[in-house]
Amino acid sequence: MPKRSEVIDAFTGLFSSVVDGRAFRSILPQGIMFPAIRYEVVGQLPHNTFSGPSELDFLTIDVHIYDSNNANCEAIAEQVRGILEAVSTPNETFGSIRFKESGDEYAQGLSKYHIQQEYKVSFSRAVKVDNALTFEGQTIQFDGQTLTFAQ
Repeated sequence: MPKRSEVIDAFTGLFSSVVDGRAFRSILPQGIMFPAIRYEVVGQLPHNTFSGPSELDFLTIDVHIYDSNNANCEAIAEQVRGILEAVSTPNETFGSIRFKESGDEYAQGLSKYHIQQEYKVSFSRAVKVDNALTFEGQTIQFDGQTLTFAQ
């Protein structure tokens, strides 16, 4: 059965490919180069089965994209959405990934442009997985491009 943390940590690999490894869960390290991505879980709800414990949970994930150039920030946001839509087909890690909404601002404290995206992610709590969940070595197609995750 995948652990909640394994499902969440799988996002680091997905986002790292877009920003040269600068994808972090919850906190951006001080002195980080930009562009960078920060993501966090802002909620978790069980699927209401009406017949016992839920085997499917829904996570709400906020993705924060930062860069000093607004056009580049928007392009990265489109790449992130494209990647997540490409892996939204149910697989051993995720049941589905759905884009919910997006907003943008100029982050004064960082002197960077900031785009926030929100996704709803479902995952099965009942699937037995022998190895840690990972995207290493996997290839996905999006926007006419092939993206392969390093091993």
